[in-house]
Amino acid sequence: QVLETLAGDTITVSIVAGDIKLNNATLNQVSGGVEASNGIFYVVDDLIIPSRNTQVDEAVAVCSLPDIPTILKEATFFKTLILALQATDLVDPLSEPNGPFTIFAPADDSFETLPDGLLECLLKDANLPVLKKILEYHVVPGRYLTSDLVGGGSINTLLNGTFVDTTYSYGSVMVNGIMIEEITKDYETSNGIIQLIETGVLVPPSIDLNDFLSGSSCTGLEEIQARSAEDTLKWIGIIVGASGVVALLSTAALFIHRRRDANRP
Repeated sequence: QVLETLAGDTITVSIVAGDIKLNNATLNQVSGGVEASNGIFYVVDDLIIPSRNTQVDEAVAVCSLPDIPTILKEATFFKTLILALQATDLVDPLSEPNGPFTIFAPADDSFETLPDGLLECLLKDANLPVLKKILEYHVVPGRYLTSDLVGGGSINTLLNGTFVDTTYSYGSVMVNGIMIEEITKDYETSNGIIQLIETGVLVPPSIDLNDFLSGSSCTGLEEIQARSAEDTLKWIGIIVGASGVVALLSTAALFIHRRRDANRP
């Protein structure tokens, strides 16, 4: 016999070795049916799994997946993001059972678009609160597939009072003007979705990176940036005249010297 449920699914009633089976569950025949004012209920020994229910199948599949931080750690292109999440104590908040979340995850290449030395500066203990705000701005509550974002709109982020704007342009979904990588879109995890972005980092409106770079928070940034120019500085001569005035090389002269050195055997 087949019974139809309120959910529109069916339960198959069968007798196996004297037991009454309802799909996978066994009916408790000792207690029998218990009458109530509006019906009868029976006791079974297990949760009855619908014979055809795609929602249950999807839920089981999702529960078998790793969570967001685990997926990020296993990937080869989120090393900088994981380092930043660990430094700001955001790994646990983004782990199971918390969620669901959608994270617009910057790949390593995205962090390379930041000004030289900025990441090193943000990773200093004194600046971790600023870095944490930037990372929270990349996470929104809920599961958002790219198909959910095609219509565009604003979504609140984990950073209180802020939101990101999504748009659809030339076949791609954009977040604050940064494109979601098409090949790796909609990466599902047990507690959310990972959307990879490769061409930039999302910055909250309240944070001005130029002001941050020029402020005392990034003291020593000049030294960090100078490392990349160290080889160039080795051959720049500082000429001190008799009056003690330092003669500085102009940008044009520096360019010429570089070109000449590059062409020397």
